[in-house]
Amino acid sequence: MEEPSVNMSWEGGPSSALASGALDSSALASGALDSGDLDSGTLASTSCPYLASVDRARLDFDFERICSVTLSNFNIYGCLVCGKYFQGRNRSSPAYFHSLNDDHHVFINLQDRRVYSLPENYEVLDSSLDDIKSLICPMFSAKDVQMLDTVSRQKLDLHFEKMIIPGFIGLNNIKANDYVNVVVQAISHIPTIRDYFLLGSNRFNPKFTHLVSTFGNLTAKIWNFHPFKNHVSPHELLQTISLESAKKYSLSKKEDPSKFLVWFLNILRVQIYTATKGTIWRITFHKTEDLIANAFQGKIRIISRKPSDPVMIKKFGIPLKIVENLITFSVTENTFFTLQLDIPPSPLFLDEKKSGIIPQVSIIDLLSKFNGTTAQDLGNIVKEYKIISLPAFLILHVNRFKKNQFKLEKSRTIVNFPLEGLSVSSENGVKNYRIIANIVFEGQEDPTIGQYRIYLLNKVGKVVCVYLGLVNKQVV
Repeated sequence: MEEPSVNMSWEGGPSSALASGALDSSALASGALDSGDLDSGTLASTSCPYLASVDRARLDFDFERICSVTLSNFNIYGCLVCGKYFQGRNRSSPAYFHSLNDDHHVFINLQDRRVYSLPENYEVLDSSLDDIKSLICPMFSAKDVQMLDTVSRQKLDLHFEKMIIPGFIGLNNIKANDYVNVVVQAISHIPTIRDYFLLGSNRFNPKFTHLVSTFGNLTAKIWNFHPFKNHVSPHELLQTISLESAKKYSLSKKEDPSKFLVWFLNILRVQIYTATKGTIWRITFHKTEDLIANAFQGKIRIISRKPSDPVMIKKFGIPLKIVENLITFSVTENTFFTLQLDIPPSPLFLDEKKSGIIPQVSIIDLLSKFNGTTAQDLGNIVKEYKIISLPAFLILHVNRFKKNQFKLEKSRTIVNFPLEGLSVSSENGVKNYRIIANIVFEGQEDPTIGQYRIYLLNKVGKVVCVYLGLVNKQVV
């Protein structure tokens, strides 16, 4: 396994209880209808002569839902024959004219998933279309969610060529969005986050922002029990992220996934909490009611010290961390989503064969930074870190890239870590973690050249799945 270069997500403690409540199909908001789409006079039929024309191989509902003619995102239908999107279904709508001009007659409303035949304008009721409806918006019962980590649900793709495991489906690397893909994959495998969005009563909250709704629907597509192919496109989520971040995070430029992860968790936290608890400016976060904080937030104490005589210390070049007479001038307690681990500097000398020595370090040694006694010499001050409380899921960031006077350097140090039984202590006790996701960088010195990939634990088969763009495979 390649060394961890970006971050590692660990699961600790017992799994949180699943959100209660049966799936409410009425939670699907019905699509807004234009004046000619009112359903009061629309007939329904269980027999449609055009169902044989439905071409599942051409269907892709992962992209932004806009009309291919008017570019509007209001009241959009998908043609189940060619896969294109059209607006409306009344006599003056693009969908109506498409049915006449191209002889395509079966359309599905992308909001409420109801199927219609045009130009006759009657609703088609046929259970053979359920897999297509699931492709647009997968639905899960509470029982389905409970069995995700205990029952294997392997399925062949549409062409009966590749085996697909729900939850372990690749995300398209459209251009340079692999840094987003690995973060989305990791978060979608956190049981409390995943279960929250798979249950329809949570996912279809009308107060959710487009970012939260899009992420929730992408999570559902990743875990879909009836996929047509072994990958989905994050295109719609990427566009929303680009808008929310003022184009700081986009699909055209590779960024640091650890920085994106923190930004994404913070914006999800604010928007989910605001939608469920009230206006963000008038509330104080309560962790027990905070989905993101419950999963990832811990607390740390930072003690800052400085020498009583900094002039003499600096004059003789004495390392601050070995100075006895240090004055404590600052004690702060902060919350965190990630802990950054510092890799020791690489050796400057070569062995007798004049080959570079690849050093190794244990993750236990790196975590000693947070034991409250290990001093961190930061030049003019010394800091000590002590974990007060640990989160349910611990995110560790191993920063392999450091800038010298000329360029970025990538550390080659091998970080050894256990797959299970990582013990981390805090003032509130000790927690044992097992790794469920590991993001690595495949490349050399330049972080913009290369790709990020992720190792994910399949709890059912105890198999690790690797994702690199559209390529995914299983390794023991």
